[in-house]
Amino acid sequence: MDDDSNISNIRWITQVCINSGICYPPQETHMDRGDDGEFVGKLDTEPGYSYINWKFIIETENGSESNIPDVGFGWRVWSDCWFDNGTWGGSETYCQDEDSSLPGFTITLVMASITMAALMVRRDLGNT
Repeated sequence: MDDDSNISNIRWITQVCINSGICYPPQETHMDRGDDGEFVGKLDTEPGYSYINWKFIIETENGSESNIPDVGFGWRVWSDCWFDNGTWGGSETYCQDEDSSLPGFTITLVMASITMAALMVRRDLGNT
C-alpha cells in the first residue's frame, strides 16, 4: 500500500485448526507498519496445525472499519506436512526438521493472500 493511503491500522484475525478437527478461538493481531508503509504480520505455527483461517479488519484515519471479507474468514491455508499423535503425515516431509519455523504452510501463499487483501481494500476504499 502507498504511504499516502488513509489506512491507519490493519487487524489480522486468525483461527488455527488442529488435526483432531478442533479449531481454537480466533486471535487478533495488529499488523506492524514499516517505514515504507507496508503492513507486516507474523504467525508462529506448530506441527499439529492442519489449517489456518484468516481475515482482515482495516481501520482508516477517519475511524471507519472495513471487514475483508464482509462475513466469515476469507482465506484458508492447509498444511501439507503435520505431526499428529506421534506420527508425521502429509504429502511433504520438509517440516519434520525440528528447526522448521513454519511447518506445512507455504509462506509465499500467505504473503500473496495478504497482498491480495490489501489490494482489495485499496480498491474498496477508492470506491467510497
